[in-house]
Amino acid sequence: MPEIWIVVVALSVLVEVLTNAYAALFVGLAALVGFLGALVGLSMLIQLILVLGLAAAGLVLVRPMALADLSRNRVPSRSRRAGADPYLDDAPAPRRDERVGIVETIVGDENHPGRVLLDGRLYHAVTDYPRDLPDGTSVLVRGSRHGTLWVEPY
Repeated sequence: MPEIWIVVVALSVLVEVLTNAYAALFVGLAALVGFLGALVGLSMLIQLILVLGLAAAGLVLVRPMALADLSRNRVPSRSRRAGADPYLDDAPAPRRDERVGIVETIVGDENHPGRVLLDGRLYHAVTDYPRDLPDGTSVLVRGSRHGTLWVEPY
């Protein structure tokens, strides 16, 4: 039943694109191993053990290192091209350009990003505020990192 693993890979790609949290990536990679296991004739139990073990190992062991490495090796954008989006650069929001947006989907920590409507566009957003920010909350943009806004209640 290799079709199951192809569906899991496709869903993982979709979730990763929508959340940008580097979590579904490891589930999708593990599902690829499950797909290969199905092709060589491994039993479903062995496939599940492989997939769950590899996904857990990736999430627990590799993901934190990958996130730290991405943060450390990020080259900040120095260009301000016409039409460039200032909210997608890795830089604190300048005081004179601070913007207020509205939460469209619940905004949580880095593992639970939401969406914020800002200047007529939707952005991925996270907060280090102690509680999730519910829909309709006005938020102040404090900066951005890897294309994700960092916000706090306004």
